[in-house]
Amino acid sequence: WRNLLFATDARPGVARYWLEHLRLEGLENRFPSQLSGGQRQRVALAQALCHAPEVLLLDEPFSALDMPVRRELQRELRQLQRETGLATVIVTHDPQEAAFLAEEVIVIKDGQGLQSGINRDLFSRPATAEVARLLGVANLHRGRTRDAGVLGADGTLVEVDTADFADDTAVLWSIRPERVTVRPLPPTPSTTSDTADSADTNNVGPTGVHLGATLLDLADLGTTSELYVRLGAQTELQARQDDTTGLVVGEECVVTLVRGAVEVWADPSPATP
Repeated sequence: WRNLLFATDARPGVARYWLEHLRLEGLENRFPSQLSGGQRQRVALAQALCHAPEVLLLDEPFSALDMPVRRELQRELRQLQRETGLATVIVTHDPQEAAFLAEEVIVIKDGQGLQSGINRDLFSRPATAEVARLLGVANLHRGRTRDAGVLGADGTLVEVDTADFADDTAVLWSIRPERVTVRPLPPTPSTTSDTADSADTNNVGPTGVHLGATLLDLADLGTTSELYVRLGAQTELQARQDDTTGLVVGEECVVTLVRGAVEVWADPSPATP
C-alpha cells in the first residue's frame, strides 16, 4: 500500500482505485517477497499509474513471468490501454508481445532503427531479411520476378502475380505458415476437377499454387502441428495445420500456397545474402 503512495502527488483515493482496478485488493499489507511475480508486476503498474503519467514506459514488463501469467497480464494491459487511452511505450525482445500489444512498432538493433511503421505492415512486409528475423517472420525468401512468378536462387518458381514489377526485379516474398497447406501425394491420378487441382504438384489452381516438396520435419504441438518442407534444393517453408494424416517425414508431399496469400515486394538490399 505504501508503495502506491510513493508516487508524486498520489492520493489515497487514486491509490485505492488502481488497487481495486488491478485486482490487488486484500494484498495491501503484504511485503514484496509475499507476492507472486504477476502480483508484483501489477503493483509496479499501479504505482506508475498513481502518478497519472502522460506516457507509460514499460521495459520488458512480462519477461520473467510464466506464459499463462504473461498472457493474462498482456490482456489486462490491452484493456487498460483501451480504457485510459494512455500512450504506452513497451520495450520487448518478444515479437509476439509486440504484435499483441502495439499499434506501431520500431525494430532496433545495436541502437539503430531498422524499420518502423504500423504493426500489420511490418509483420506482413519486413523491409529486410534482418528485420524479418528479429520479428520472427517465417517463410521469407528472395527471388527475381519472371512472367510466371518469382524465381528463387535454387530454380524454384513460385507462380504468383508479379504484374506490378518489371521482369527480373529483385524481390522478397513471404507467406504466413497458416496459409501453407501440406498433404501427402495422392496415390493415383484423379479425373475430377477438384482433386486434379490438388494433385498436380506444379500448377496454379482454383485454391492456390501447388508445388511438389519434401517433408523435412513435423512437430505435434498439441492443438496444432508445425511442419517444415523443402521446395527444390534450398527453399524451405513452414506450415501450421491440424490435419497431418498420411504425412511421413522424408517423403514427398504436395504444398499449397493459398491463393492471394503470398506477399511480394521489392528487395531494398538485393546484394545482401
